[in-house]
Amino acid sequence: MAKKQTLSVAPDEILVAEFNYIVQTAIQANEDRARVTSFYMVSVGSFIAGLITAQIEALQVQIVFLAFGGLFLLLFIAGILTLKQLIRLRLAWLESIAALNQIKEYYAAANYQLDSAFRWSNKNAPPGYSPGSVSHLLAIQVSLLSAIMLFVAVLFIQFGFAVPAPENILASGASLAFGLVAMLQYYRLILVKNSSS
Repeated sequence: MAKKQTLSVAPDEILVAEFNYIVQTAIQANEDRARVTSFYMVSVGSFIAGLITAQIEALQVQIVFLAFGGLFLLLFIAGILTLKQLIRLRLAWLESIAALNQIKEYYAAANYQLDSAFRWSNKNAPPGYSPGSVSHLLAIQVSLLSAIMLFVAVLFIQFGFAVPAPENILASGASLAFGLVAMLQYYRLILVKNSSS
């Protein structure tokens, strides 16, 4: 039976390397939130710019209304996926903070003077759902834009089926309110649930 070889790496070196890795994952999660949101905004903006420059006469055909309704519906679905990515990135950042705090608590337990050096611990770390945080503001931005995409999709689909104006406006307005409230509630519920577990 071969002897186990002892490692010459000090535990402090491993913990420092782990700490640095976790810091990088937290930074990456923050950067990815901005990238994900920007990509969605550019996608929506490009599509709307294309729609504005389209021939207005071509928009009088019912099949075109339905096609635009379908495309705006796809942009709404893309918004839902973007919101899910924002949630996953927020959870990844929170997991990184918890891991960093675990290492800090390990060192603080060995040296009580370190307790006063650390602002955050696992007892007072930021909550998952934090109104006013950058993550929350990005979620509001994506949810609002997605709800507008749903509003426009419903509007175009109703134009395609020649729904009368009063019903058209009512249904489109309801879809806007529903889309916005549903997405923001989904964001809140997932983050609150994962923060308490």
